[in-house]
Amino acid sequence: MGRGENRARGAVAARALAIAAVALGALIGRVSRSRAFSVESLPGSSPAPLAAAGTATSGAPSGAPSGAATDMDVTAGATPSPSLAEPAAAALPSASDAAPTPMPPALDVNAINTAPDLESASLLPEIKRADTPALAASLRSTEQARVEFGQGDVDAALRDLSRAVSIDPSDPWAYYYLGRVYFQRRNYAQAQTFLQRSELGFAGRPDWLAETLTLEGTCDEELGRTADAARAYQRAVAAAPNNFRAKLGYDRLSYAIATPGALDAGAPSGSEALPPPSAPPPEAPPDEPPPPEDQ
Repeated sequence: MGRGENRARGAVAARALAIAAVALGALIGRVSRSRAFSVESLPGSSPAPLAAAGTATSGAPSGAPSGAATDMDVTAGATPSPSLAEPAAAALPSASDAAPTPMPPALDVNAINTAPDLESASLLPEIKRADTPALAASLRSTEQARVEFGQGDVDAALRDLSRAVSIDPSDPWAYYYLGRVYFQRRNYAQAQTFLQRSELGFAGRPDWLAETLTLEGTCDEELGRTADAARAYQRAVAAAPNNFRAKLGYDRLSYAIATPGALDAGAPSGSEALPPPSAPPPEAPPDEPPPPEDQ
């Protein structure tokens, strides 16, 4: 009885091993088919991987025990599991990753021809070129005010600008920065008063004249005077064509000073145009009143 029991137990163990081998072979076949399905589902892939996978799954997989081929043939036409196909597809690189789009060339800032930022430039060159000692002293006080204004100390800048005007009332830079100070304080009418005085002194300096006119146009915009702002920008562009802020302002507001003919849609068509007169106009009636009508 002991030998019979051992033989029965050995047979049961052999069957269990055979069943496990069949299940393992089926699982390997499913994984192979899911990989082939994920590769073929990619854009631009050829059906060769799927065909190769079908050929491979028609028999027992490499390393599988004999006897698993029958179960593999049964499962060869089964639909691959999405849970196995999705990780395989995610592991493969996409077409966009393989061929990245080249970046466009960077903008060449040096190709843009613009005027220098005059209001933040030092006035030391102007001090050296001053014609009189009074103008040089006034410009030194104006330069001090410019630095203080750039640091946010508006009150100190206003005091130094007042001193500059008292030293030399013809200093146009002092009036310009007075306009900047009052523009900062949103007193646009007072700012324009100083800017117009500065405009007279910059008659021979087109760069500073354009800068002054541009700020005048900005004040006009803040005051709601669109046409005046457009004219100021237009004069600034005429004085310094490379003044970028003046160009932008005039492009935005040029419609306000356009001639009525430029705003028309166009000339009427031939059917809408009036024909020329075919006869001369009738003569004017005589000055004498007409005779009375018979009753």
